[in-house]
Amino acid sequence: MTTLGERLKELRAGKTQRWLAEQLGIPQTTLSNYEKDKNEPNIALIHAITAMFAVRTDWLLFGSGPMREDGAAEDAPARPEAEGLPPDASRLERVEAQRDSLLEENRALWKANAELREKVARLEEQVKHLRAWQEHRVMREDMPPTTCLQEPEPDFSGFFPQPPLRKK
Repeated sequence: MTTLGERLKELRAGKTQRWLAEQLGIPQTTLSNYEKDKNEPNIALIHAITAMFAVRTDWLLFGSGPMREDGAAEDAPARPEAEGLPPDASRLERVEAQRDSLLEENRALWKANAELREKVARLEEQVKHLRAWQEHRVMREDMPPTTCLQEPEPDFSGFFPQPPLRKK
């Protein structure tokens, strides 16, 4: 019994992997991995291959039954179009799926960017309060001791995160 990779090679019959990969809109290395049975194509690609070569899906996937539908010649050339769709239809579907994936990733990056901007704003606020506290300390050092005792120390504890407690 033949493998999916061997059936793909049989369909290619004399054409290069590069040619078939370009027709299917996939990298040549991906096709090579399919032919070596290292990976298996997804359903959209299987549909494109069966349409392109006018072969039955169960034959391509499992090697069962005749290669082509009844009445179709065994040596029929590969069809450049399937069901009225241009040969790049499956590639278009993959590009659209990739675009959707990139849009989702872009949304996640925008959200992460917004969170980082908020964090930067909080840190800038903390720096501002630290500078004010430092300025206050410098001013107190210049004052005579009696004045220093009369002014209470400002409470900046709410502006700084507390270190986590260590568990013993």
